[in-house]
Amino acid sequence: MVYGRAARRASIALHRFGVCPGDAVDIESVLRREGVIVDRWPLGEAVSGMFLRENEPVITVNSNHHSNRQRFTMAHEYYHYLYHRSLDHSVCLVDLQDKRRCEREANRFAACFLMPESTVSILLSRYDLETAAERMMVSVEALQWRLRELGILEGMIA
Repeated sequence: MVYGRAARRASIALHRFGVCPGDAVDIESVLRREGVIVDRWPLGEAVSGMFLRENEPVITVNSNHHSNRQRFTMAHEYYHYLYHRSLDHSVCLVDLQDKRRCEREANRFAACFLMPESTVSILLSRYDLETAAERMMVSVEALQWRLRELGILEGMIA
């Protein structure tokens, strides 16, 4: 299934870069190590980011978006870089309900990469929802989405 594959791939990438459970993922450092350039430009509200595979791979994120949103976009575009080799470019809209398989996979990868289950568990055993989100450098909404996906949101209070 799409979701399982993206989650496994996120786990492999986390292991490859030695991300320890409980730590926030330094997505920009990961991208630099991969030789991917990160640019920030104002792209308009409907566009969260884009990926270009030319001489050097470049991920551009919307500088008008919150830094947490930019991190999610970087992780999303990183998935396109890693696994959609036939794409020479990708423009991603803000719409997280995009029905295209490659976009759903990239969103799932980004969520699993930035909010691995082990890190979520560790931080939620120590902190409230808001603090856990801050520690992972994600939005409370993104963490709530991830918790629903993991089946552990019920009964939690932000």
